[in-house]
Amino acid sequence: MNINNLPKDQQIEIVRKNPSSIRYIENPPEEAQMAAVRMNWTYLKYIKDPAEAVQMEAVKICVYALKHIENPALEVQLEAVRKNPKAIYFINNPCEEVQLEAVNSPMAIKYIKNPTENVQMKAVFNNPEAIRHIKNPGEEIQVAAVSLDYSTLRMIDGGPCEKAQLIAVEKDFSSISYIDNPSEEVYNAFLLRREEWLREKEEEDREEDVSFDERE
Repeated sequence: MNINNLPKDQQIEIVRKNPSSIRYIENPPEEAQMAAVRMNWTYLKYIKDPAEAVQMEAVKICVYALKHIENPALEVQLEAVRKNPKAIYFINNPCEEVQLEAVNSPMAIKYIKNPTENVQMKAVFNNPEAIRHIKNPGEEIQVAAVSLDYSTLRMIDGGPCEKAQLIAVEKDFSSISYIDNPSEEVYNAFLLRREEWLREKEEEDREEDVSFDERE
């Protein structure tokens, strides 16, 4: 008996009784697809071009069902990354909307092969340290990360641009230790900021001495 020659209602009944039999049906009806996936989401791998409702059901059960869907519907992709941002790893060429959803958890950017600049910016804004997972970030992304946390200067792939270096040094002169071969402008900024810090420290020390003398 060839299951493919049976009426659809009989195919559905067979799948309900034995979900793994879905693998033998070339074009299973949606109700049969749903019955199989509800019993075991991994049976999705036996269904070619599953209906969107079936895709969604499988992803709601387990986001890793995405790896068995060749071209998941947009809403299915979004549902998956909302449940687990890491699921974006199983999506081929996710659109920017899906990428942006994923980086609501900023470190998920490491699972995106080619994040758009908007996605990079959102990830860095949510957590500056996300820049460590961005390959060769542009100047604007570097500046955004370093402006929020100067220590991210050392996390920049390919080395920080001069503008990011200047921002970091102006925030904390000790960050020059993260820079290989600083330019003259960066080094001068370092000297200036260090001198300002020394003056501020001397002033604080004098104020503390005066306060101590008054207490005596």
